Amino acid sequence: MEKIKGKVIKGVGGRYSVFSNGEKYSCFAQKKVKYFYDDVTVGDDVLFVKQGKDYVLTDILPRRNSLVRPAVSNVDGVFVVVAPLPQPDLNLVDKVIVNCNKQSVPVTIVVNKLDIADERFAEDIAAQYDKETSAVLAVSSRTGEGICELRAAIAYKTMCLTGQSAVGKTSILNSLMPGLNLPTGELSAKTDRGKHTTRHNQIYPLDNGGYIVDTAGFSLFDLVDVKSDDLGLYFSEIFEISKGCRFTMCTHTAEPDCAVKEQARTDAVFDKKYQRYLALYKELKEKEDKRF
Repeated sequence: MEKIKGKVIKGVGGRYSVFSNGEKYSCFAQKKVKYFYDDVTVGDDVLFVKQGKDYVLTDILPRRNSLVRPAVSNVDGVFVVVAPLPQPDLNLVDKVIVNCNKQSVPVTIVVNKLDIADERFAEDIAAQYDKETSAVLAVSSRTGEGICELRAAIAYKTMCLTGQSAVGKTSILNSLMPGLNLPTGELSAKTDRGKHTTRHNQIYPLDNGGYIVDTAGFSLFDLVDVKSDDLGLYFSEIFEISKGCRFTMCTHTAEPDCAVKEQARTDAVFDKKYQRYLALYKELKEKEDKRF
């Protein structure tokens, strides 16, 4: 029985859409697949066969990486989308970066809604994240500004699109793929929060050889398998500055002669990042204390 190679582009209710040689196949997984691999994830490269009228997943090929937040595998990078509305929660952005850095997955910040953002917004985001990410790109899904550059960054790669609800991820996807016309959400006039229009992670093949993974918007999630004392290792700028700390295993909280604390005292932009670091450190520490 000949096995066909493909990529899982969507999974709902035990059924998986698999893309292979320009065609989509609806498959279900054999029990042994779920037993040996825990679960099938969007982005998995798989082997499947035809059994009667059905197509069945038989193998999940080795993963290059596997993220939990967002749940996707085999990506070349992650686009984290932020916008002036809704108010960006940079603590959540930091968590995405930490989770990605833990698996050596490059992160790019995409500043959307340039048509309503003032210059200071994009500049402030760039100032805080240019040392933490591969790039900071500015786009407008409404006017098309920056979309060509974004599309070029996806060519022959598998890139994941993630961020808070209503930052415009689906609008960006529609701009990248004219004619797709996916429904987009709206901001609540009362809360400035978005409606969840993306319910499941799904991969879309682009005409330039790339794949873009659309993920559900988030408002809350946890760091994955990160210890509080190791947190500073996953922030590039903090890690570099920490080489000047007195103690090798400095947590940059209560230790004396801490280069990170000194940098925060003299650098207002870095201090914003440092205060978020302290909040994440406290969150992890409290969970660890409760566990033990």
